[in-house]
Amino acid sequence: MNLLLPFRQKLNRLIKATWPEVQNPVFRLTQIQRINWVNDVKAGKLKPPYIVVDIPALAIETGWCQSAVNYKVSPTIYYIASIKEGGGDIGDYIEDRLQLLTDALLFPVSSTVFPFLALDVPATDTSASQAINDSMLNAEMAYLSGAITFSALLGYVHTGY
Repeated sequence: MNLLLPFRQKLNRLIKATWPEVQNPVFRLTQIQRINWVNDVKAGKLKPPYIVVDIPALAIETGWCQSAVNYKVSPTIYYIASIKEGGGDIGDYIEDRLQLLTDALLFPVSSTVFPFLALDVPATDTSASQAINDSMLNAEMAYLSGAITFSALLGYVHTGY
């Protein structure tokens, strides 16, 4: 059973609902690595803000229910914006955007938008040493990224018992 496809689709819907200013598709890290995003940004083909999601492999999670198969996944979501965004301090602007998604993960308003269980309080990172910020600095691009990482529980009930 492919649990990542519905998880990714629902996570993308949550991201789009939380950050309506994002007009680009939500990119997977593996997608954005395969295009020349530096040239696309400079040519105006990729307009900020844009979102990149890194979803690592699932890890088996035990102890929840004997008849369920559960997995833990810890995605990282990058919000990338031009330093011209937000009308002031770009760091404050991105931290505000990350807080909106943190709130959406922790305090879901609608179960139709939030169909998975967040296991922990999301961690955020807007530091210069964060991977995307480091690459933006190296490319001499006027962009800043904020990252949010959380753990989610995915699973299904095994009907073969």
